[in-house]
Amino acid sequence: MKKNIILTIEVIIISVAFLWACVGLKTVFLGDTLTSRFATVYALTYHHTWYINQPPESSPNPFENQTVDKVKGKNGIISSKPPILSLIMTFEYQFLRWMGYSLDNNQDYKPIARIMIILNVIIPYFIAVLCVWKFLYEIKATQSVRLIILLGLLYGTQWSAFASHFTNHVPATSFLIIGLYFIWKSYSISDTVPLIYYLLIGLCASLVYTIDLPLTIFIACAILFLLTTKKPKALPWIIIGALPILIVHLVIMNHITGNILPVQISKEPFLFESSYWRHPAGPDALHHPKWLYAFNILLGAKGLFILYPILIFGLCIYSPHLWKSLHNDIKLISTFFLFSFIILNTYYIFSTNNYGGVSYGFRWHIGCMPLLIGISIPYVESRKRKLRFWILWTFFFLISFYSTYECRTYPWSTDKEWTIRLIFGSLL
Repeated sequence: MKKNIILTIEVIIISVAFLWACVGLKTVFLGDTLTSRFATVYALTYHHTWYINQPPESSPNPFENQTVDKVKGKNGIISSKPPILSLIMTFEYQFLRWMGYSLDNNQDYKPIARIMIILNVIIPYFIAVLCVWKFLYEIKATQSVRLIILLGLLYGTQWSAFASHFTNHVPATSFLIIGLYFIWKSYSISDTVPLIYYLLIGLCASLVYTIDLPLTIFIACAILFLLTTKKPKALPWIIIGALPILIVHLVIMNHITGNILPVQISKEPFLFESSYWRHPAGPDALHHPKWLYAFNILLGAKGLFILYPILIFGLCIYSPHLWKSLHNDIKLISTFFLFSFIILNTYYIFSTNNYGGVSYGFRWHIGCMPLLIGISIPYVESRKRKLRFWILWTFFFLISFYSTYECRTYPWSTDKEWTIRLIFGSLL
């Protein structure tokens, strides 16, 4: 009977989170993360090109002037967003055109955006949540720990907060989680692993790479862990699973830029005549010292661990007392995670200066959050009978939930964080 009650609670937690994401569709923000991709969808559909600055003989692209996320390509201006997600959205748009929607009609912008958020953000998000839920049962997490992990993941992270809005970070994180789940499945099977698992790992890794490249460090290290600990023969099949998406991505990049590498590796494509990035404004014009930037994204005004303190428990796995009791493989994957986390933050600290632009919190941390929740499981299991832990967890969760609520309400905003209003003041 008790098991049925806990199962019912878990179903309610997941269902309410899914409904919360769907209810959030009432508000659609037509910002650069969406309009830059709409510009590509429009160009591919009506001009049959990746270039969003329309040829003279064609009708104007209504989204080119609505986005600053554009760069100089080989033969014209292109969106700075990686092409795979825009290509997927173009295929979806053909179906929407058949249904009567059109990007030439201003009234259709938000309905089209809602459908694409459902297809590209909410559905991958929900599938990833189900993978986490199944994983918790497979590792035999205790009932209280399952509840803690699901509550923290679905109501105390920026990943869930942005699930109602169009951004590449949520689907990329979702594919990362799905890929990690199949890495776990492959690791945990002592007999022959179904080849479909390896193919799915490769597919998810390629989607992470082509949708949110910096997050690739996490799944790459997880694949390395799998290869070095249990399944060295998996590599060819993982590569085969990754090839279809990677080949399409690389061919497109070479076609539109003359280079298979991301446009972000150089400043030159961003500095074409009339580019916003020649004279940026607001958060894009900040030049804080790197030490201050690092502090602000981790512990300060945009701080990962102050806005969402529930994530701190993910670092407790490295405490000496707990670390000694861990299995060697858990130590290895935890080391890989810490290495990836440091590399990701080092990359953003030294390659960016704008805290993710006009957005709540540091949106480039979204992919880290579910992983920090997941890696906290050993610590939570070891402390679940301590009253002090439950008091602290509740306090941290309430703060994280409030930040999640604020982020859901003001995803694309400046100085809306409670940390800025109450503690640190504006960053501008």
